[in-house]
Amino acid sequence: MNAIDIIEAIRKQGANTKETILAALQDGQALASLGVTDADQAEVEDAHDLITNAGLTFTLNEAGQQTLLAKIQGLTNDTLTNPKAYFEDAENDASRWNSGEDASIEINKIYTLSGNPEIISLKKEWFDSEIVY
Repeated sequence: MNAIDIIEAIRKQGANTKETILAALQDGQALASLGVTDADQAEVEDAHDLITNAGLTFTLNEAGQQTLLAKIQGLTNDTLTNPKAYFEDAENDASRWNSGEDASIEINKIYTLSGNPEIISLKKEWFDSEIVY
C-alpha cells in the first residue's frame, strides 16, 4: 500500500478534512483496521507529509445546495438573489477549513428581509472534498 492508497482508504472511512486524515494517520488502531502494518511506516510518513502540505477543495453536494438554498431563501427576497453566486462563494470560503478556520458566507443587507447583513455558517457535511497535492 503506497501513501495515496492509505490516504484514500482513510477517506473512504469518512475522514474528509486535513485534521481528520492526519488524526487517522496517527491512530495505529485505525491504520491497522485498514490493513496498514508496521512494515508500511515509511508510506504512512509519506502520507502524513502529503496531507500536511496538501489542500482540500470543497464542492457543495446536492444536500448542501438544498440546505443552503433554503437558508438563503429564508433570509432574503429570493427574487433579488442569485443562489448560484452564493454557492460559489460558499465553495470558495470553504477553503478556509484548510487552515483550521470557520467558513461562512455573508448576504448583503440590501438583499435581506431584516435589512441587516446576514451570516450563514457553513457545515462540512454540505460539501464533498478532493485532496489537492
